[in-house]
Amino acid sequence: MDYKKIQKFLLELRDLDIKIWSDGDLLRYQAPKGTMTPDILQKLQEQKAEILSFLCSSVSTKNDNFPAILPIKRNEKLRLSFAQERLWFINQLEGNSPLYNISSVTKIEGNLNISALEKAIQHLCERHESLRTNFVNQSGKPFLRISEETKPRLEIVKTQHLSPRERENIIEQKRKQTLDLENDRLVQFNLIQISPTENILVILIHHIISDGWSMGILKEELSRFYQAYSENKTPNLPTLSIQYLDFAAWQRKYLQGEKLNKQLSYWQKQLEGIPPLLELPTDNPRPPQQTYQGKSLKLNLSSQLIKQLKQISREQESTLFMTVLTVFGILLSKYSNQNDLVIGTPIANRNYSQCEEIIGFFANTLAVRINIENNHKFGELLAQVKETTLGAYEHQDLPFEKLVEEINPERSLSHNPIFQVMLAWNNTPEKEEKWGDLMVQSQGFQNRGMGNAKFDLLLAFKEQGEKVTGVLNYNSDLFNEVTIIRMIEHFQVLLSGITNNSNQKISELELLTKAEKKQILFDWNNSKTNYYYSKEKCINQLFEEQVIKTPDNIAVVFKQENLTYQQLNEKANQLAYYLRKLGIEKDCFIGIFLERSPKLIISMLAILKLGCAYVPLDINYPLERLYFMLEDAKINLIITETKLDTKLAKYQGNIVNLDVNNNLITKQSKLNLDNKLNGKNLAYIIYTSGSTGKPKGVKITHKSVNRLVCNCNYININSSDKIAQIANTSFDAATFEIWGALLNGAQLIIFLPENTLEINLFINQLRKKEINRIFITTALLNQIVSIKPQAFTFLKYLLFGGEKAEIKWIREIINKGKPENLIHVYGPTENTTFLVFC
Repeated sequence: MDYKKIQKFLLELRDLDIKIWSDGDLLRYQAPKGTMTPDILQKLQEQKAEILSFLCSSVSTKNDNFPAILPIKRNEKLRLSFAQERLWFINQLEGNSPLYNISSVTKIEGNLNISALEKAIQHLCERHESLRTNFVNQSGKPFLRISEETKPRLEIVKTQHLSPRERENIIEQKRKQTLDLENDRLVQFNLIQISPTENILVILIHHIISDGWSMGILKEELSRFYQAYSENKTPNLPTLSIQYLDFAAWQRKYLQGEKLNKQLSYWQKQLEGIPPLLELPTDNPRPPQQTYQGKSLKLNLSSQLIKQLKQISREQESTLFMTVLTVFGILLSKYSNQNDLVIGTPIANRNYSQCEEIIGFFANTLAVRINIENNHKFGELLAQVKETTLGAYEHQDLPFEKLVEEINPERSLSHNPIFQVMLAWNNTPEKEEKWGDLMVQSQGFQNRGMGNAKFDLLLAFKEQGEKVTGVLNYNSDLFNEVTIIRMIEHFQVLLSGITNNSNQKISELELLTKAEKKQILFDWNNSKTNYYYSKEKCINQLFEEQVIKTPDNIAVVFKQENLTYQQLNEKANQLAYYLRKLGIEKDCFIGIFLERSPKLIISMLAILKLGCAYVPLDINYPLERLYFMLEDAKINLIITETKLDTKLAKYQGNIVNLDVNNNLITKQSKLNLDNKLNGKNLAYIIYTSGSTGKPKGVKITHKSVNRLVCNCNYININSSDKIAQIANTSFDAATFEIWGALLNGAQLIIFLPENTLEINLFINQLRKKEINRIFITTALLNQIVSIKPQAFTFLKYLLFGGEKAEIKWIREIINKGKPENLIHVYGPTENTTFLVFC
């Protein structure tokens, strides 16, 4: 007989909450409605003999693999279970906290017999030692102390005079109450009286003595005991053969030697080389130490979707839990861009019939490792998850706490070891609570306290028949609510995609909602803009229109020299007429070899007025690069000054020295030139750095510059603004600075290169000159912020770009003195300075 195959089949049935047991030669089962399909019935019939044989061997007390749990002597050295020990150590480190509270709220309508309720509570505590247990510290080691006092206190709170909101606050206070493991009763019963016929029972219990399954036992037995006492009867339940501490002692004895090594060997192999952290994109940086602050959002899955997912699960011979776990793994992989990830999942861990009716902390946690290959189909990944999950079930006897202790993974106070995300699945049918003739409405129970999150994400589902409800609990230190809403939507999109075609490759599964796809594909790509200025106009024409609007406004400031818009325009016209007399015609390429000054701006305007394109030539460039550019661009003429033209001795073309020819230039007309130009004409040629080979000249049209600085949707520039020219004109950032100012009526304040070398002096100059808009390189930004993070508080706009931003410096700016607008821009020279979506 293939015992492993039979065990896997029975584990699958248990995952569906189908219980199988032997009754002599008969095979009996108990199953939730709708789970016992014809396929399962047929398989049970076909393998009846093998299953009976397996069950008989499994429950035999002579079988070393499944020894019976026997009561132990009660003495002063009662040990904790591994799970309890972990919570005790956490409590010692962090102090009392509601993080590990489990609470239950039940609304009771009718004439409640308080005396019967008190007797029911006492009977419950007499029956279960866990409810009378405390945890004492003896020389740094924890031990159990069981109280013989079985009469607990039912605290009655009268709230008839309070508003519903005030009453809710009281309930929340009871649920958030901290429990002292050594001195307090670790189960608290509170009756909130609303009226003579309306009460709310709040039960608070510490996770160290209970779990989800235990809460079901507690509530069921409490209702049965109440019904008996309210009818003046004695409750009649079979005596428990063992208590939780017997299980704890058995667990420590059982998990030794070969049995422990076998379990450990599996998990060590399974978790070898796992990533230390699932790197999900968070809204906020991860705190150095967890605060466990959390929130929750509901997740709604339609009945039709559940029906389809169950059908896929049957087709793939898996369970609904395995299918949803696989999809959740895909979501996390797409979010984190990690193909190797680990998801935790809790299990009841009540593999022995002796444990099924005991209140205690039995629950264990399994670590399911998922390896995702984008070229694999969904069915292939589901098969892998199924095999991994079944393997985990086979080796579930090893407590997670013991696993962490033995594996000893890299520890951090900022996150949990092994996994940071969990998926919980509860398909245990709710047991009916009978409280005599009272109407009882259970509000369920809440684990891990209110407003807390032990993990980065915990996705919890409750399956009841055809209905599945979910809650996503998240660490609010890391995630904003809007992000979690979007994550839930993406998860639902993935689930729907699977139902539409379960044979898809992982890489083909869509994540985005219809609204997001529309936004990305259409809304964000709608680059049409209603320009205030016609795209058919040239830079010089737009400048001349600005001159008419603000003739006396200052256009350019350099040291002690100021030029108004009218003066700048007239000087540019005079130079343009002079160049025309020299025979310069439309569409020529003219080099500008000048220091940063108003003369450079005049020359640029003059060239554009002629219908030509300017080529900035940096006076500090190596001669080899300069001559390459002169030859490559086939420059017709160079505008320079006498002190600089000696560097161009080998140049054979025409040169105009502004200082030598100044008298002739100033005698020319100041009127605007009349050229038939449009936005498609070239404005300038700028050369790339040549970092990947030879530099190349990029031809930029007038309309490209207009698009950059006119009617922008990323920055607002007007005549009251002052913009610094910090960039060299051979760097395309100067395009934004110069024309951004002059085509919008603003002041252009020219800074010499040496002005930026000393950070404090540079910042002081910006303030002194009342600059409110600058564009600097990312490298300069990083340097300034590292010395003076509050340097930019006076700016309306700070643009930076040229390379990838460093997050730590951006955070420093935001935390210590951000400008009104902080914009990171980037784009190759071909895009005219940077990418702008208008």
